[in-house]
Amino acid sequence: MYKFTPDELAEYVGDYIRFSKNRVLKGGSAAVLEIDDYISKKRLVVKNDELESIYKSLEDIYSINGLQMHNKRYLEIPVALYSDFAKQISDSIHVGTGITYKIGPPSREYMLFLLSTAKEIPDEVLKYTLHWGHIAIPESSSTEDGDLLTVFSMTSSIVTIKLSSNRDVKQSLFTRYANSYSYEISYLTGRRCELLLNVDRIFETEKIQLHREGEPEIISAPKRMYNKELTDSYQHYLENSLVSSKYLSLYHILEHFFNKASIKETVERVRGVITKTGFSPTKEDHIRQLIAEAASNIEVNQDSRLTSKRESKALSLVISQYLSTPNQLQTLLTREEILYYSSNPVPFCDGITLDFTKNPQDFFEDCAQRIYATRNSIVHSKSENTKRYNFAKDKNALMREIPLIRTLAEIIIEEESEVIA
Repeated sequence: MYKFTPDELAEYVGDYIRFSKNRVLKGGSAAVLEIDDYISKKRLVVKNDELESIYKSLEDIYSINGLQMHNKRYLEIPVALYSDFAKQISDSIHVGTGITYKIGPPSREYMLFLLSTAKEIPDEVLKYTLHWGHIAIPESSSTEDGDLLTVFSMTSSIVTIKLSSNRDVKQSLFTRYANSYSYEISYLTGRRCELLLNVDRIFETEKIQLHREGEPEIISAPKRMYNKELTDSYQHYLENSLVSSKYLSLYHILEHFFNKASIKETVERVRGVITKTGFSPTKEDHIRQLIAEAASNIEVNQDSRLTSKRESKALSLVISQYLSTPNQLQTLLTREEILYYSSNPVPFCDGITLDFTKNPQDFFEDCAQRIYATRNSIVHSKSENTKRYNFAKDKNALMREIPLIRTLAEIIIEEESEVIA
């Protein structure tokens, strides 16, 4: 990690302040960055002893793992979320674990760590994330100097999640708590809030996509621990700007359980055969029946692992294992969405209408058919198949399919989570 002198840090930060004339006053126990933004003149100070103290903290108190700054009772990690929105979310605490959750501007320590790390990032990339407009420093006195790192933290577009505990917590568990918190922010607000684990991710420029609107006041400490593989796919759904990519990101959440669902169902079918009255392993026709049941939904791949044989059947099994009745899905969809799925097939493929009054098994199969047909039309959109998704023509129709698969994905994420004691 690069170590700045006060003069170097003041000059480095000054290069990223827009619409102003800047100069650095060097020497002595501190460096002063003077800013003239044509409205007023401001002074930002970085003191030598304070800079040395923060670097010492980064070395002695905190451990660095990628972009995670942590010790046994603290974790700070950046996330992809608009800074203005993050500043409106209140701090919260989980009573059972005693962990406090905060989200907003980075701490001074983290800001210095990030700036030191960013020394190797190209300038044209940094200027997006580290841009400033007018600098807001304390207004209690017109002559009062602002602390450079504090002001820079408050005015950059970087957002971090900070977790603190009154007892020791393993770093891996801290990270799982942070992931659960970021997922619940995404779920409740429809805003991408992905943990950023690599340096190149924090300086990306991308739009944040919404699927529902939620206010920051509804965010609290997470009560459940979520599967990170599933929440990563959910964050990719929010991150993607193409509707087709959004759909496939959600499909991957269901696809994650294809093998598990197929094997579980096959085990039950095989168990039914061998426990049936009169079954005998010495009778060839009984063994043939056993083989037929075992081979109906699964096969052995090149790595000698059992995998699902028919993707459409596996999808139906996954839906049936996480839904008990059609009503469970109905309660999570809007009336308009239910009416649409009941009355309209998917216009660009063979996806059928859904009858929410059907018996559960038939409904689950119909639901799987609609989703699988939609998925195939996207994946095979460049083939000669006439039933294929056309980006220019079918975008709005595909958008109407998102609530169905998103709701199923959210049900699965919830079912695969654990309560935080």
